[in-house]
Amino acid sequence: MVEEDRERVSEAIAKAMTKGSDGNYNVIYTIQNLKDGTRRIVEATGRALFDAEGNVYQFSGILQDVTEEYQLQVRKDEFISVASHELKTPITSLSASMQILQKLVKTDPASDKVPVFVNKASNNLNKLIHLLDDLLNVTKIQQGQLALNINRFDIVELIKDCCAHINPANDYTFVFLGDEELMVYADYRRIDQVMINLIGNAIKYSPSSKG
Repeated sequence: MVEEDRERVSEAIAKAMTKGSDGNYNVIYTIQNLKDGTRRIVEATGRALFDAEGNVYQFSGILQDVTEEYQLQVRKDEFISVASHELKTPITSLSASMQILQKLVKTDPASDKVPVFVNKASNNLNKLIHLLDDLLNVTKIQQGQLALNINRFDIVELIKDCCAHINPANDYTFVFLGDEELMVYADYRRIDQVMINLIGNAIKYSPSSKG
């Protein structure tokens, strides 16, 4: 048993053997092969039996290797956590676009900005739909699979769209250096998610900088 799990397992055993308890014992911990260092995750389930005076006279159970199941659950939890976080960005941007549209419709319905924000709102809605599809289709994650849709696209345009997506009110100024066009083969939505997180974190962790 690895060192970091020993105290927790000992406490679980002691609790199961305490007078007045139900005697149930269930704990997940890691074991390590002393020869090659490989680790496995196991689940121990057992029960303590008490005599008439409340003293333990038997403690038994089973040990099951749950490494694959545990790793799949961790990947699933991580995916749901990331997807839930990513949902906030298009929702915030969509809300901002709709607020601006509402003001324009009331004050200047013929403004050439109306189609721009309608397009932004539509793009954010599509992103939400794709993220929700990913979030609901957790079977692929449980199986350790992640489908990629590889296409050819301009990554410079993608980055500019991400900046506009995350900065609808133009609170920040972005400066673009280098190639004005760069075609790549990749999964557009996955790269889009990565760039939105990268740019979003840059803004989040440098709030005093506007450029």
